[in-house]
Amino acid sequence: MVDSRLFCHHARFHARRLSTIDFPRHPRVLLPTHGLATGGSQLSTLNSQLLPVIAVAAMSLNRVIGRDNKIPWHLPEDFKWFKKLTTGSLVLMGRKTFESLGRPLPNRTNIVVTRDPEHLARDPRFMAIFSGPNEGRWQVRTESPSQTDFASLTDRDVWLVRDPRELAEAFEKARLPRELFVIGGAQIYAQLLDRCTDLYLSVVQREVEGDAHFPAFEETWSLHDTPLTTPDFIVHHYRNKRDASATSQASRQGAAEAGETK
Repeated sequence: MVDSRLFCHHARFHARRLSTIDFPRHPRVLLPTHGLATGGSQLSTLNSQLLPVIAVAAMSLNRVIGRDNKIPWHLPEDFKWFKKLTTGSLVLMGRKTFESLGRPLPNRTNIVVTRDPEHLARDPRFMAIFSGPNEGRWQVRTESPSQTDFASLTDRDVWLVRDPRELAEAFEKARLPRELFVIGGAQIYAQLLDRCTDLYLSVVQREVEGDAHFPAFEETWSLHDTPLTTPDFIVHHYRNKRDASATSQASRQGAAEAGETK
């Protein structure tokens, strides 16, 4: 199913002009390295936990994120927030989400999960999504994540992958200085939410009918801050409790080892 911020066509803007809003960027995740051996397994484990794989979603008060593969609301301000948050990064989505967009998201590496990357790459209907005269040149990639040089990815790539968890694991090992944003739909969130370090969740301030829902996550996540509040939706920033625990443990160990060297 599609992510709820990707269908913002011609809706009425709020009275407050978007140009006056300061949309914060996601802070780079700093890995705890003080006092840890660079070649040790402990550092490798902590780094794997703390690398920035970030979920971005929007749901209604009753957890709906989509209906009939469409979005049951129009929120241009949320689209503005999503665009600024993810521009320049990698965005990971399911095939239905990608097809619902009508085109790749510009200035981002688009990664699409599909059961058969090679077949989809040759499908004329799929090719038409990003090969139109107004879309520019997009390159389709189908190589396995384990065989990919992540540094070679560009913001004109549409990369088709079979396994989203394999992709996330390969991204963590690559240590790319770019964030990976998971943007839907429901099945992709369900598969990858536990691997994410952060979640930016726009809560639309009404209930709607729908057939796709955001998975339960509250028990393993903690609210960090609320970067944006509007009359129609509120953006909550959550952090994975697993990673908060790892950071705290690394900080305590680093402080203890620093004390021993004095």
